[in-house]
Amino acid sequence: MFKSSQTERNIKHVHRIVRGRRQRHRQRQTATASSEADGTASSEADGNGRRA
Repeated sequence: MFKSSQTERNIKHVHRIVRGRRQRHRQRQTATASSEADGTASSEADGNGRRA
């Protein structure tokens, strides 16, 4: 019981880290690829598909 609870907490923590990292990356991408609208759109669609 305790072990499973600990694992669940760990998974949640990892998910939070990944989410934050992805958000930061997306922000930087938007700022950098503002002139590269094509590349941003294609990369954004890829990320959305993977998340869904």
